[in-house]
Amino acid sequence: MALTILKGKFIYLIVVGFILATIVGTISHEYGHIAVAKYLGYNTSLHFSSMGYSKDPSHISQKVKDSLSTREFEALTRLRKSESHWITLGGPIQTGIVGLFGFGVLWIRRNKRLSFSLKDWLCVILTFFLARQILNFGVQIVRYFITGEHKNSGDEIKLALYLDWPIYSIAFSTCLFSILICCITVFKFIPQEYRIRFIWSGSIGCGIGYIVWMVWLGPILLP
Repeated sequence: MALTILKGKFIYLIVVGFILATIVGTISHEYGHIAVAKYLGYNTSLHFSSMGYSKDPSHISQKVKDSLSTREFEALTRLRKSESHWITLGGPIQTGIVGLFGFGVLWIRRNKRLSFSLKDWLCVILTFFLARQILNFGVQIVRYFITGEHKNSGDEIKLALYLDWPIYSIAFSTCLFSILICCITVFKFIPQEYRIRFIWSGSIGCGIGYIVWMVWLGPILLP
């Protein structure tokens, strides 16, 4: 479908697209965690904004503790802790793969397309899965300036602490990378006449999608 056919429907398509992308992106991010946990042999559960898994290092049963020597117990604890951080990494990796896939297709097609089709808009929306890194880092910084405290939550924060790196090092680095990719997408790939409308309609779609999933639908379907 050529770009001219999208006229009159553009804002609606982008708003709806980002509503769906916000919901799908949230769920698929958690499935990134779940995929790693399943591979490592854990039992998992999916919730609307998180996932759970058994054998967390802080929940080793007393029966298991009593059956192991001190050295064996410490080794098991280290293994579980290492596995938990691989599971943490699974979500950002999944989101990154989706975003970079969309960007890669746009890059490959940049000199081949005769018009900006629905396929291209789909790839734009997939690329903006990377905006999760920007939003998360922004929320963390705002929270810090309001409360004066670091909240040790979020995948990137947990990974940095595990690696004994500065607390915001991974979050800041991935945020900068995502800003670069999203800016290239908007200012190089999206036709100029659509850029402003894309930015504000995409923002509206993300906001509506967040409210629909996090406040209303998500807690009902995946409590």
